[in-house]
Amino acid sequence: MNPKEREEYYNVVHEFVQYKIPPHIYENYESGRFQYSCDRTIKDSSENKEKINDSCIHFLKYLKYLKENISLHQKTGYCKFLNYTLNINLQNYLKNTQRTLNFYKMLNTEYPSQDYYIEVCENEIRYIEKFVLGNIETLYNLYDNFGKYKSGSTSGNLSQCYYANACASIYNNCIKTCEVKYDELFCAKLKAFKEEYNAELTPGKSCYNEKNVLSYPENNSTLDTVHSSWRHESHVLVGGSKFNSLGNNMITPIVTLLIIPITLFMLYKYTPFGSWLRPKIKRMNKTWNNINEENDELLIDNSQIYQINSQGKNYHITYNSTQN
Repeated sequence: MNPKEREEYYNVVHEFVQYKIPPHIYENYESGRFQYSCDRTIKDSSENKEKINDSCIHFLKYLKYLKENISLHQKTGYCKFLNYTLNINLQNYLKNTQRTLNFYKMLNTEYPSQDYYIEVCENEIRYIEKFVLGNIETLYNLYDNFGKYKSGSTSGNLSQCYYANACASIYNNCIKTCEVKYDELFCAKLKAFKEEYNAELTPGKSCYNEKNVLSYPENNSTLDTVHSSWRHESHVLVGGSKFNSLGNNMITPIVTLLIIPITLFMLYKYTPFGSWLRPKIKRMNKTWNNINEENDELLIDNSQIYQINSQGKNYHITYNSTQN
């Protein structure tokens, strides 16, 4: 499933709850004909055969419901929900991915389209990869529980706060994946849910719990954005991809040359390294000064010797001149 298709699912998953078949309508559909068709289509002798057949029956009943109750322009969201439930059910019970992919084709080939309205969702039935399916399921569970909280729903021993806590638990269990940029489209939807959830559960509201305030790894996201921007700017400055590697090679030594003196200064000024180094530098300076003094004295001595020699030579020259 390409990114565009993933995004389409992520964008409508918050509406999936409303796409369920009303239970009373579902129960009124006679199952015998659907049961017979599914038995013939799915020749599975495993322990999951009954569950697979139930998934098949649900699929055919849903198509019938869409054909009879939903207008054409509304069907896209319903068909995406049907495809999601089909993938959830079959991937849980069918280990062979190819059979999951071929399920719709088998039904469409085995029976004429008009008998079961199989053509209704023909453009939306497709295989959903497991990691994408898991993301869709997470978003579905978040919005399902959130909707039950907002409606004040209670079921058996489950209070309204149970659903609020369930949202926080589901969210916190999966948000860590966004620290490593697991799926940016999915993480964007988690962030949107976080905003909606926190806006609803404010201090003073029913079931508010400070521990359940949702957070998002903004620092990591911001850091990634800064790095991406820096990479883009450096790419432009060096003249595009053609010179990108050359630019990277130049940047490394420049940065190193800038960092080394700063680091040495900090070590010298503010760490024990400076205390250890200062007396050694003084001793070296003293030694160097002594050497300079000795050199100066040596130069003076040499100068004096040179002057004596020069005087002797002058005398010798003068003497020779007198002789002549």
